[in-house]
Amino acid sequence: MRNVLQKSILEKGRSYYSKHLDIINNFFPIKLTPKEIEVLGAFMNIQNPLAKEERFSTIFRKQVKKELKLSDGGLSNYIGSLLDKAAIKENDEGKLYINPILFPRDDFQFYQFKLKKDEK
Repeated sequence: MRNVLQKSILEKGRSYYSKHLDIINNFFPIKLTPKEIEVLGAFMNIQNPLAKEERFSTIFRKQVKKELKLSDGGLSNYIGSLLDKAAIKENDEGKLYINPILFPRDDFQFYQFKLKKDEK
């Protein structure tokens, strides 16, 4: 294969998740805004074991609001738009969770794109 373009990107913390979301955003039928990516990346970056079941609980919402300097209403609006775009979902018990397909691997993530020229 010729002309393969490669680039390694080193990110940590919230930036790792935000960069991942920015890359895969091109595959979504409805694109996430840069601020939605930032908010979702902040929730994905929560490392507390309780986050698996309670990622959108009050304690973690307060943490994200403080980290991103958001108001209560601002965060609620972003969560609402992420729900509308199916980046966040709601289970049968009414608890919110991040769509599992959006999570990258914990240590590294590979991406593969193929661009074909339409000769028609």
